[in-house]
Amino acid sequence: MFKIKTTSPEKFRVRPSTGLIPAGSTDIIRVYLQNEYKNSCLKEKFLLMALETENNNLETFGELWKKAENDRKVEQRLKCRINDDASSEGSNTEKVERKNSVSSQQEQIDRLRMHCEWLQRSQRMLMFATLTLFFALIVAVLYERSNHSALEAAIEMLAKKMNATECDAAPMPKQEVLPPITYEEDL
Repeated sequence: MFKIKTTSPEKFRVRPSTGLIPAGSTDIIRVYLQNEYKNSCLKEKFLLMALETENNNLETFGELWKKAENDRKVEQRLKCRINDDASSEGSNTEKVERKNSVSSQQEQIDRLRMHCEWLQRSQRMLMFATLTLFFALIVAVLYERSNHSALEAAIEMLAKKMNATECDAAPMPKQEVLPPITYEEDL
């Protein structure tokens, strides 16, 4: 989501001034200068505000901008310059500056692209590690469940055997032991 502001809205028409551009794609934004201000626009500036968001409602841009974290925002100030191809007003230093500016922007784009690729690789590795741990956890749970079932079956079988043993062994009648009648009998 983006929004473009200018210091002099009466001099410029920006079409579209707000909009949505999906990640990885490009769009054309046209800036029209009113003819009567052609010679007085060199001090004017533009502010490009871009925000990474899932929200598609352009009317809520201001609220989203205030609430968004800094790493999800891009704010770029642009100086106004008229590029008239028919005239040769541009000096060599301006051309060199323009070329350097373009190359530095290209370098920044390349760095950002490399960082995005690194983040994608890291994300894939984390997803793989998470899935591996998830499947290991499932295997561990199934293993413990089978151990629990086997232990339950063994306890049940032992209980049945104990019940069967108690039923088979009839209680033995107690014999009465009489005290010895004489002392010699006792020895």
